[in-house]
Amino acid sequence: MTSFTLRADQRGFQRVYRALSKELGHLYKGIKIVKKRHGSLSILCGRRVTWRLAFIPPPVVVYPEAARKPLKREEVKPPPREKVKKPRVAIVIDDIGNDLGIARDLLNLPVPVTLSIFPFAPHAREIAREAVSKGYDILMHLPMEPEGYPGKGKDPGTGALYVSMTSSELVKQLNQDLDQIPEVCGINNHMGSRFTSERRGMKIVMEVLKKRKKIFLDSRTSRKSVGYQVARECGIPTVKRDVFLDNTRDVQKIREQLDRLIEEAKKRGYAVGIGHPHRATYLALKKALPGYLKNGIEFVFVSTLVH
Repeated sequence: MTSFTLRADQRGFQRVYRALSKELGHLYKGIKIVKKRHGSLSILCGRRVTWRLAFIPPPVVVYPEAARKPLKREEVKPPPREKVKKPRVAIVIDDIGNDLGIARDLLNLPVPVTLSIFPFAPHAREIAREAVSKGYDILMHLPMEPEGYPGKGKDPGTGALYVSMTSSELVKQLNQDLDQIPEVCGINNHMGSRFTSERRGMKIVMEVLKKRKKIFLDSRTSRKSVGYQVARECGIPTVKRDVFLDNTRDVQKIREQLDRLIEEAKKRGYAVGIGHPHRATYLALKKALPGYLKNGIEFVFVSTLVH
């Protein structure tokens, strides 16, 4: 008889017994496995014991009472991570609709850009369709009367709203403008330094926007603008412009304005910048955006910043 000593717990002992019983009984006739109470197996050939396997349980490690005490749920819960919100920036490009090429270039930038389109511009409909097909939000760049109208260079353009209009005339003109590009999510003012300073006209505008479920971006072409305040009073989702990006068509100066916009977003959590479809503006954005993205700035459509 040959003996072997194996280290195994009760579960291991049972596995060995079942495996040997199955395999040896299948391979060799006359082989019999006998399980002993004291934790051993005997392998018999006929009546002769040829093998004996003794199983010794592994040693039991006794831990101190504190170590064996189960941990409570709160003791194993990982510490909460602080939620850090990225600064959010919305870039709006006004005066869209006259140049199809620059509009397409802007739509191909690596971040969301909100295009604000003149209602009666020659390429307004085509640009609007392309932007919406790419999932972009668009605004209507609504002409409004500026200070100094009708002086030289003060014509706001086709579809404009004027302070001299009656209430019904304002409603009719605004609805005609919105019908030109029904896909817009809202409006912002083109010029309008005088019109946005008049509460009567702005309240009528907000009433129309509310019925049509549109938002309002106050371009703040005048410090006297009441557009944002009236929008809030009327329950219109609204936000104000923080930085004009391209008062000069110089790439470096536009980059400096972009840096101002980013700093404002870092301080407050969000910021809105307005630019125009100049080649210099496009080039400044194309050059600066990768760095801003790398530094954790999140670019969004202006519709996500209204409140």
